[in-house]
Amino acid sequence: PQLLLDFLFGRLASLDCAALSATESLGTTGYFFNAHLYLGWTISTLWRLTSVNYRNLWPLVSILVGGYACGCFVLLRLFFGRWTATVGALVLMLSPVALSMVIYLRDYAKAPFFIWTLVLLILALRSRSWRSIMVWTCAAGVVLGTGVGFRPDIIILLPVGICALALGVGPRAVRKCAGGIAAFV
Repeated sequence: PQLLLDFLFGRLASLDCAALSATESLGTTGYFFNAHLYLGWTISTLWRLTSVNYRNLWPLVSILVGGYACGCFVLLRLFFGRWTATVGALVLMLSPVALSMVIYLRDYAKAPFFIWTLVLLILALRSRSWRSIMVWTCAAGVVLGTGVGFRPDIIILLPVGICALALGVGPRAVRKCAGGIAAFV
């Protein structure tokens, strides 16, 4: 329906579902919704609890921006001191690219998952004990798997993580390497 198209293309900020005809079939969910299943479920839940309005997505946007900001700080903190990491995280958070992407929720949704997967993989690479490698790689796999539900192209981190773990753990620690890769996948 034209009303729904106007809302989806941003010509309307809100949508009154009662204005849609009950006799018009909208069909089933398509590939796009199914490829972004967690994002679609989160948005539909927020709109079901409030009303269908883009402004009502602020809780999701806030969580994603907060996750990105914290992830940037922690990632930089792994390599730099507290103040340098704070300044670096502020620069990354307030960069024109990051600020311009916030309004494109579908594209921005991958940012915190991408950053946190990198953080957890680096922590796994720095770990010495088998148990901590398993914990960090399993956590990285959970974050990556959840992120794929929000934005499928983040799956690019799967081969990157496997290669990093295979090369980073070292040839003498084959058991740690194999266990870490299995936990990550």
